[in-house]
Amino acid sequence: MYGRVVACPQHFFAIYIDDLITRLKASKFGCCSNGVYYGCLVYADDVLLLSHSVQVMQNMLNICGSYAGDFDVQFNCVKSVAMRIGSRHNYVCAELILCGRPLTYVSSIIYIYHIC
Repeated sequence: MYGRVVACPQHFFAIYIDDLITRLKASKFGCCSNGVYYGCLVYADDVLLLSHSVQVMQNMLNICGSYAGDFDVQFNCVKSVAMRIGSRHNYVCAELILCGRPLTYVSSIIYIYHIC
């Protein structure tokens, strides 16, 4: 999932987002390599979630939804999308839901001005 958070001025954003990263890392959902957690990458007000399955991604999105409720933060569901990669990327799969709204599946994204 790639999305943007509608929150507060940038200097406060790091304070808000730290708890989300901590929750996701503690859940052990998302990608990890050599003991380093890569399940939640953050740059400015962009959040990129990485997981190995749709079910794990939904669990991560549920954590994001809980975080949003606890901290009165809104995720921009219009700009938030999901992208699948790998040999099964074009198979139909379950919807991903963020804060009660389905995410659109896309075949590419622009993240930090790079097309993925």
